[in-house]
Amino acid sequence: MKRPFVAVGGLCERDEKLLMVCEGHSSGEPDEVGSESEWMLPFGKLEHGEDLREACRREMLEETGCEVEVGRMRGVVQGMYKGDLAILVFLFEVEIVEENVSERVDEIVAMEWVDKKMVGRMEEEGVIRDGFPLVEVLREVEERGFVDLKFEIGGRIAAAFERYVSES
Repeated sequence: MKRPFVAVGGLCERDEKLLMVCEGHSSGEPDEVGSESEWMLPFGKLEHGEDLREACRREMLEETGCEVEVGRMRGVVQGMYKGDLAILVFLFEVEIVEENVSERVDEIVAMEWVDKKMVGRMEEEGVIRDGFPLVEVLREVEERGFVDLKFEIGGRIAAAFERYVSES
């Protein structure tokens, strides 16, 4: 098995809301989400030689257009695929310092502050990134202050991981 895909993500909370981005297809209008789109926390791949916190800052800027201050680590999420560690995601608490600093990357079609109570319903409706246990992650962070979670990769994440393995 090759090395796992290592990623960093930001947990940005404000007034019981969570900053989420929508990746996928737009209907053509700004911030209008198409049917194949998925909502998720802002996160992305750690670049070679990059510090975890710097990577989180970069990913937040790329996906939200916002400068952030990266705080404490809030969790580690391990995605297992066919018995091997495939994805390792480090989650950090982040606070927005300045908004609209730059344009978001093209694959992010929307960004919203989502009531944390709505995330479970969004998952039931199938609009949360398929295969990632976001509700469980948020519950663990809320209850324990830190998440150390292992899950079996499925859904669209499994297909994306297969592409990652074949391209590397």
